[in-house]
This record gives sequence, C-alpha cells and structure tokens, in this order.
Amino acid sequence: MTGWDDLVATAMLGTARRPAPVDTLPGPIREHLDPTGDPAHDLLAAAALLGGYRKAGTRAVTDSTPVPAAEPDPRPVVRDAAATRLGRILNGDHADLLGEWLTAAAAAGYRPPPEHLPALADAARAKSALRPLVAAAAGTEAAWLGAIRPDWAFLGTHATTDTDDAWRFGSPAQRRAWLAGALRTEPEAARKALQETWSAEPAESRVDLLEVLGAALKPEDAAFLERALDDRAQDVRRLAGELLSCLPGSELGRRMAERMAALVSVRRRSLGRRGVLVFELPTECDDAMKRDGIVASPPKGTGQRAWWLRQLLAATPLSFWDQYADSPADLLRMPFTGADGDTDDAVVLAGLAGAAARQHDPAWARALLEADPAGPHVADLVAVLPTDEWTAIISGIATRVTAAQFAELTVSLPRPWPVSLGKVVLDWLDGRPNERAVAWAAGVAARAVPKECLDHPMITREGQPAAAPWRVQLVQTLLFRRRLHEELS
Repeated sequence: MTGWDDLVATAMLGTARRPAPVDTLPGPIREHLDPTGDPAHDLLAAAALLGGYRKAGTRAVTDSTPVPAAEPDPRPVVRDAAATRLGRILNGDHADLLGEWLTAAAAAGYRPPPEHLPALADAARAKSALRPLVAAAAGTEAAWLGAIRPDWAFLGTHATTDTDDAWRFGSPAQRRAWLAGALRTEPEAARKALQETWSAEPAESRVDLLEVLGAALKPEDAAFLERALDDRAQDVRRLAGELLSCLPGSELGRRMAERMAALVSVRRRSLGRRGVLVFELPTECDDAMKRDGIVASPPKGTGQRAWWLRQLLAATPLSFWDQYADSPADLLRMPFTGADGDTDDAVVLAGLAGAAARQHDPAWARALLEADPAGPHVADLVAVLPTDEWTAIISGIATRVTAAQFAELTVSLPRPWPVSLGKVVLDWLDGRPNERAVAWAAGVAARAVPKECLDHPMITREGQPAAAPWRVQLVQTLLFRRRLHEELS
C-alpha cells in the first residue's frame, strides 16, 4: 500500500482501531508533521500535507529511455465522417454498434484514427468480446499499446493465442481461443492438451472448455466425455451428457434409450385410428441418472417428475422413435397421454425439441416447428435448419402465433440473419406501428438485420407524426447503421 492508501484505510477503520501510519509517509511529510497526541488530529494533518504533496506532482525524469515508436501501419485512416461516428459511438451514442463499426472498417481496409486507440483499448478491456476486433483495428500498434499500459496487455498478447504459451499461461479467454484454433488445425494435439490439464482446471473452466470442444465434437471424444460424467461439478456432468447425446451410438444414448423404453408404450385403438403414445413419469432420479447429466431439481413452477421425463426425452437418440412411426411427422400426429393422465403434451414436445436441437436433426426440427410453432424451443429448432429455409419457416410461423409470441421468437433467433429474413421481420414490424408488444423485438431487429436491409422503406418515413417510441428508435438505429456503412464504403 502507498502512504495515501494507508491514510485512507485508517480513516475508514478509525484511529481507535488503527493508528495513523506515519512511517509509510514520504520523508518531507514526516519532517513537517508536528504530532499533538490526538490521533484524529494527526491523521487529518498528515492527509492535508500529503494531499498537497501529491497535487504538486513529481520532478520530471531526465534519464529514462524513450518508448520505441510503433511500427508503421500501411492501412489508411478512415475518412473524417467515419472517424466522427466512431467518436460518437465511443462516447455512448449507439455504443453497442462498436463491433459492427470495427468489422466494417476492417473489411474496407481502414484503420481507426490513432487518437481513438486508447478509448478503443478501454472498451475492449471492459468487454472481452471486442478484444480481437480492437487488436485487429490497432494493427501494428496493438502490441505497442499493450506494452505501455498493463491493463491493455491483452492487446499485445491477443495475437499470440496460436502459441503453446497461450494455453499454458494465458487468460481464460486466451486459452479458449487457443483450444478452438488448435481443434481446427491440430485436433489430436488439442485434445491431448485438454486431457492433460483437465483434472487441474477449475469447475468454471472445465465447463467453458467443454463448450469449446462441443463446437468441434467427434466420435472419438466419447470416451473422454464418459469420464467427465463422473465430474464432481453438476454443470460439467450436465454438459458432458448433452454432448454425448449429440454423438450417434454413444453408450449414454444406449442407456437413455433403455430408460425411455421402460417409460413409453403404445395403446392400440380401433381400426383406422392412430395408436396413443402413453408416457409414464419417472418415479425417481437415481445416482445413475444424475451421473448421466439429469438434473434432479426442477426449475421453479415445473413438476419434478415431468422435469425428469423432459430431460430423458431430450437425451434419448431420436432413432429410438423409429419403432413407433415411419417419420417424425407421423409420430407427432399420434396423441400423447400419461399412464394416469398426468403427462402434458408440452412436456413431450419440449423434450423432443431438445433432442432435435442437440442432435441437429433437420427432419425432426421441421416436424416439430409444424406441430408446435409457438413452443419454447422454436429458435433452437430454426438454428438446426439450413439458413435458406429460415425465411419461409419464420414467415409461416408469423401467421400462426400472436404478435407477442412472434416478437419473443424474433429476439431469440440465431444470428447472423439471412437478408430475406431481415426484410420479412422489418416488414412485419412496419405493419404493426402501434403495438407495444413488439418493442423488444424491434430493438433486436434494428441491430440484427444485415446491412443489405438498411434501405427499408420505413427509413424514408423518419419523423412520421405520432410514431410509437420503439418505432422512432428502430428507424434511428437503422439510419445510424446505414450511414455507418456508407461512411466506410
């Protein structure tokens, strides 16, 4: 601690508990202190003297080595209009569009003005997702900035995430970046490195690293994930179970199918009528189920046994249902019931939707979207489909659900959006100028639609009288983004 910090600590605790720290004060302050025997008086006197001493500054250093200049950056600086807009963003005007500005500038081959680099570094320090963008924008000056300010050191090290040092000594974000890159370029070495350090990783890091592995999942990961089911952390076991249920032919999938076989049966009906799928609710969540990633405690408002069934359905291989129907659509047309009339269709549909999303099965995703267009997993199911199908699917759903339900779906749709989907959503919003329920969706759409949608006709009607506040903000954001891209083109 410095002398000033010591004085502040004493003031906070009180002189009765901590005496004034005279010994840590600079020599000139100690020389001018005249102790009175009153601890409070002496503390205030020391603070007064030290306060003036600090404001007076320090003598200029004359024997230091100048900081080397950064290497020249061959890229041109953005034009004045773009620089002005960057300044507005850094000062809080549409601050959430900073990443878009940096991406667009980089795509156009520009760099930001040097005077904005400190503010960009501070923004990246506060929001780690911006760090690779800011490091790229800073170019040759990134390492230079990182060397002169310890709290900007990430700029100097961000580009080194492809080295082994990043894995061994880097921050959590750098280690995740290294693992993601190594899984693409050297998958065997990456998996070996992960397994070697696994037992020493904190629980939070184990979850984060498993998520990275999940993005590059392969059948050979099954044995490692089976061992992760014995992890002491529930979140690790849950995620390991989810990843295993994505792998065809896994042992976990076999165990889940066996559990499901004991809970489901078909009740035959008269000739020409579809059979009824009868589900029994699990009676317990035993240790084996918990090991396989089933979470025993349900969310608030959800029945415990229904929660267990929903998780079992989500973890069961979708091929299990081939014995009951010729296609996903045929199975979803069968009535569902509980053995005692206590199984809600929504539980079964949610569980099957979870399975379709995990196992990335487009046929099941299409069938479930048709059967339950307002279900809680719609966005996850859309993400399973090729992007060229999104617009038709979402357009169809828009005609079958309420405005509030469609607005909720819009908020949760995966990004980036196709251009055609962006136009559909903007058209939908444009047709509901006074509905409050769509305000949240409008805020998301304003930032999610691709730049090709920024010439939408609603922008030409800016300043329309009596427009709802959400519509004004939507148009202003779209216009701000359009000008951003025009200035960087």
